[in-house]
Amino acid sequence: MRCSLTERIETVTKQTTNTHTILKRLCCLLFLLFTLPLCPVGSLAQEAIDVTRDCRIYLNGGSTARKNITDKKYMTVWVGNMGRESTIRIELPKHFDCGGLYLCWGTRPDTWTLYQNDQEVAQSDDSGFAHEYVEVKGGGGLRLVMQANESANIILGELFVLQGHTPPDWVQRWQPTYETADLMVLVAHPDDELLFMGGTIPYYERVRNKRVVVCYLTCANNMRQSELLNGLWSMGIRNYPVIGQFRDKNQPTMKKMYDFWGKNEVEDFVVELVRKYKPKVLISHDVNGEYGHSAHRVCSELAVYAFHEAGKKSVDPKSTQEFGTWEISKLYLHLHEENPIVMDWKTPHEKLDGQTPLKLAEAAFKLHRSQNKNHQMGKNNKYDSSKFGLAGTRVGNDIQKNDFFENVPEE
Repeated sequence: MRCSLTERIETVTKQTTNTHTILKRLCCLLFLLFTLPLCPVGSLAQEAIDVTRDCRIYLNGGSTARKNITDKKYMTVWVGNMGRESTIRIELPKHFDCGGLYLCWGTRPDTWTLYQNDQEVAQSDDSGFAHEYVEVKGGGGLRLVMQANESANIILGELFVLQGHTPPDWVQRWQPTYETADLMVLVAHPDDELLFMGGTIPYYERVRNKRVVVCYLTCANNMRQSELLNGLWSMGIRNYPVIGQFRDKNQPTMKKMYDFWGKNEVEDFVVELVRKYKPKVLISHDVNGEYGHSAHRVCSELAVYAFHEAGKKSVDPKSTQEFGTWEISKLYLHLHEENPIVMDWKTPHEKLDGQTPLKLAEAAFKLHRSQNKNHQMGKNNKYDSSKFGLAGTRVGNDIQKNDFFENVPEE
């Protein structure tokens, strides 16, 4: 059967349209092929993956030492040579192209240098960060050379080898401690900032955009140091905390606790913290030590001492000369009965990805694995982390009684 003129025209039109569609697709494909190399690497990069198990790692101590720094437990460690050079060699997987080393120190070496195929590619800095990430480009062999001083061993808790352009969120890349603080959280031990202060840190840092400096008087060991860093990082804290070096031991009396730490030494330490970071608001422990712990009681007393004394030139002349004096606007103590306020840690916030400050704190506390058997947060937490009291003020008493920064002038 012969086609009509109209049918023939429709057929030709369809063929032409199909041809145009094919040509368009070919042009788009050619455009992508030519512009692909011009795209930023970051736009195509995928999250790095942990390839530690695919590496060959050589260090003093053999297989036991290797297991200790790759078991993700932080409790088991590798100890380097005191006062001498120590080396860890790593053979990267065959197809390794880029990534990095994530080092979780218990005690950092004085210095370290990373070599790749015998070429120096990175050196330590003076940050003092216990967890640090070092980028690596290209494959081959790595050699981490560390130098310890005469009085301290190098201690490495965990080592991760990651392959890929973008480190995963759990890899910590710390920023320096804030030069000045809006809020200083002063506690005796790692995990106290969560158990007793609740959602304070994520709320004021992320929701209220305040500069929060978290200060610990003690840190018992490398495991608890890693736990505190993991907890803070999980809540979105990116500026490094202050970790004191006073030994952790509950003494039977306040006097013995002061004698154990050195009363003048610990008083000067806290006064120097206040003068150096110049917080507008300081919060600390219950005067009764939460459950009577002498370190908590002393920490609370030190906060009161610093509130009254850090503004006097005659107190700790050394830090006066270096940092000047400073007067804190407000001091809050946990569970303080005078001028009480109640904080809201249970309201979700968009800036916390829809979570509540308390839920973030509870999740962070779970990363303090060594303490989970002794304490817990949540429904059965007997320490109400929402209750505080105004123990000192230079800007008047609270009226609303729901904000540490009430009456504190904005910058």
